[in-house]
Amino acid sequence: RSPELERRLAAAQIPAWGLLTAVNPRSRPLAPRTNRDRLRRLELRLAERPWAIWPAAGVDPEGEWPDEPSYFVAGATDAELVSLAAELGQAAILAGEAGGAPRLIFVD
Repeated sequence: RSPELERRLAAAQIPAWGLLTAVNPRSRPLAPRTNRDRLRRLELRLAERPWAIWPAAGVDPEGEWPDEPSYFVAGATDAELVSLAAELGQAAILAGEAGGAPRLIFVD
């Protein structure tokens, strides 16, 4: 849990959030240009929604996997984020609610 994140969510009155990417679907490394194109597609899909979004990154604390450009999405439900992740071929999302621990949600 991140006290700083929780303070920011509370200040902005954001009850739920998710971390979503479009790069390296199903943990298959893709060429940088392909990942940029996929990330742009995600940006366009997010712009269609009423959610607040901020640039973010998925970072492997072990340093064995490259950082993945992502988006922090505020105000979406788990189901909405999982649906979008499935559309993008992603294996999982990270999601959370105010006051709770983050959850890794696998996409079927």
